[in-house]
Amino acid sequence: GCCSVIGSEGFQAIKGFNQKIKHVGKCHICKGVNIGDNTTICNTEGDTMQTKLLRPSEDATALEQAGALLRAGEVVGIPTETVYGLAANALDPMAVARIFEAKGRPQDNPLIVHIADLESVKDIATEFPPEAQALADAFWPGPLTIILPKQDKIPMVTSGGLNTIGI
Repeated sequence: GCCSVIGSEGFQAIKGFNQKIKHVGKCHICKGVNIGDNTTICNTEGDTMQTKLLRPSEDATALEQAGALLRAGEVVGIPTETVYGLAANALDPMAVARIFEAKGRPQDNPLIVHIADLESVKDIATEFPPEAQALADAFWPGPLTIILPKQDKIPMVTSGGLNTIGI
């Protein structure tokens, strides 16, 4: 399905979902109507999709499932260092566009790219100055965003049309 949520509390702050994920209202990902029992009727072609709560503390495959969804271009709700948010593969322009659509986010408002480790910076930024390295060493993982020039592989939709990317 196009809506997935990870974490035992992560979904609570995502607009339109409650603790049991049985909300009657609009699905903020596909704009379909959630009819309860984790089933949403999508407006696009009348398809149904499942909203799935992934609990890593209860299911050893939850993180693998979330990763597979992200690799497949889906949007996943996740807790971050500071807030709960929607995640997608930052290198997939269609997946990123779904975040903008779901949130009603202006296209010129760039997304922050979350990475697994410091080595990943070189994959998405063209440079990593010593000052940025020192900040990352001191504060990552944590609620610090460092703005760096982006690699060409980062789609312009991810960077809000800018030549830099927040990491």
